Amino acid sequence: MNPYEPTAEAMFLKLETYLPEEDLKLCHEVFREMVTCLDDNETGFPIGRAYVWLDRNKNIDLKDYDSFRRQSAALMLLEYMTFANGKKTNRKPVIERNLCLDFYRLLLLYVGKGNISNSCEIRRKLYAAAVFQTFQERGCVSMKCIDYQLIDKFLEQCDQYSFVKRTGVHEALKALLEIMYELDYCPYGFTLMVHSLTCFNGYHNYFLHESNEVISDLKKYATAEERGLSPEEIVKIRDETVSEFRRNNMKASSNQFSEVINQLLLFLDYHGISAYTPQIGESWVAFIQKNQHFTLRRINGYKRALFLLNKKYSSREINLSEHRRKGYRINYLPEWCKPAALAYYERKRKEGYADNTLCMISSCICRFLLYLHEKGIRDYTAITPELLYQFTLDDHHETPEGKVAYQIRIRAFLEYMEEKGMTEIPCLSKALPVLSTRNEKNVVVLSDDELEKLEELSDTDSTVISARSKAILRLGIDLGMRRIDIVNLTIDKINWQKQTILIMQKKTQYEIELAMPTKTANALYQYIMTERPDHCDPHIFLTSNAPFRPLGPQVCRAVIKEALPERNSGGFHILRKTFASKALNNGAELDEVILLLGHRDMSNVHKYLSLDVKCMKQCPISLQEYSIGGDFVWQ
Repeated sequence: MNPYEPTAEAMFLKLETYLPEEDLKLCHEVFREMVTCLDDNETGFPIGRAYVWLDRNKNIDLKDYDSFRRQSAALMLLEYMTFANGKKTNRKPVIERNLCLDFYRLLLLYVGKGNISNSCEIRRKLYAAAVFQTFQERGCVSMKCIDYQLIDKFLEQCDQYSFVKRTGVHEALKALLEIMYELDYCPYGFTLMVHSLTCFNGYHNYFLHESNEVISDLKKYATAEERGLSPEEIVKIRDETVSEFRRNNMKASSNQFSEVINQLLLFLDYHGISAYTPQIGESWVAFIQKNQHFTLRRINGYKRALFLLNKKYSSREINLSEHRRKGYRINYLPEWCKPAALAYYERKRKEGYADNTLCMISSCICRFLLYLHEKGIRDYTAITPELLYQFTLDDHHETPEGKVAYQIRIRAFLEYMEEKGMTEIPCLSKALPVLSTRNEKNVVVLSDDELEKLEELSDTDSTVISARSKAILRLGIDLGMRRIDIVNLTIDKINWQKQTILIMQKKTQYEIELAMPTKTANALYQYIMTERPDHCDPHIFLTSNAPFRPLGPQVCRAVIKEALPERNSGGFHILRKTFASKALNNGAELDEVILLLGHRDMSNVHKYLSLDVKCMKQCPISLQEYSIGGDFVWQ
């Protein structure tokens, strides 16, 4: 009897407990071949010589499914017999995971991918085994059993895991599906499931599931068109366009386009739609618009990506330089309205408007003119007050302020058309309303306890936080400065004799001079003399380590988070709000607060009046004089 036969007998008893019958039969067959090879070479165990058989077959094509499974069986047998024969190792054998042959080989391919440390290898085994064990519990015992529904259910189950475990499982599943795709054992859409549908807060598959009737209609679109874009063509267009975006340093546009196209590819493959047409894209976006999870900005991103894809569908080249230039959408307006829009845009450009403002004007004009085009309008003389009223009802925005901002610019364009005699109805622009009720929110300020804590932390004798943090806190508490103005503050703007600070506000471009309280002056002096690097940069606040450079505004947020870790909202700007409300409560006039904050008018200051409890108590309304709902009168 060969020395490895007792080990083999024990091994097959264990394999019978979890391997499917087909896998077990293949293991017996491979084992007999292995024994023959060992006997021919007069090789027995120790296992160091047992890999002769495997080396003879190491060049097999893994894309051949039968060869893939045979190699998996050989590796499983060799590993089991290696550990059973007492080879010392600190690693837990993969075979103890009780995986079928297909999953066992995929796990080995994943673990051996790249040059990784032992701890990383153990982590990969742990999460990959968790994925496959869950698949086997659901009745999937080979790669051929994996489908979209199985992955979909598994990702939903992952939302119940902790963040660390969920992230590890997502990473393992994504890598395993990519390996399967490289070996031609799954469609390309499998590789997009994890990347396109998961984020830091869980799994989102709400754009995949559409009604059967809609899917049937989309499949008809794909077959009715003589020429549709196949998934392979879409992938090629995606890669070419992303490369072009990156060559033009348009990283954000590149990421957004890639994300949308990946989700489109996944949607098509998930529902078995063989080709893409513009009608399918329109139906897909219309379905997405009904979903409450998508903001208007995100939906516009989907529309922009499909606009580029549709241009490729129409065999037109994409000129990204046009898309980078502000106002590019005007170039693709219908011919009946394009000349007037371009002339108006050029006038605004010559008037010296900033690029961002020109982009906003372009967006407003295009939004309005494309709506007219959809309504069948082909001449400016056909615009009526009733049509403008209907546009106001149909034009949806996230906030009333956003809608008014658009309508103000559209009204200006209508006034331009009246000036040029393009409309028949006089004063047509007045039919477009530009007023709305402001969306007011309650002002959140720091409590007395939080203010007291900040006072203690920012004291010059305190050692809990750094001198730099103390100085930043004092500028926020005593002067109500914005964080961008704090990090832009330079040494020459401080007058130590007069004890004042000169500030050029980044937001309003207003220059204001503020008295500098003693505590603020001491905090700044302490930071400059003890912690600030000795560097020629004029900015007061610099990084602590070389190369020394001005701080970013996010540092101020980190400072308030360090000082008040239990507060989850408000950011650094809450110090400015607290400063304004405190000034009003201490008897300051509105004009004085406006000057201290550097505002243009009192429109943004009046909201702080509601926080003046002392003054509010002087003007109550008697409940005896006014009814509360229906005919009930307070007695």
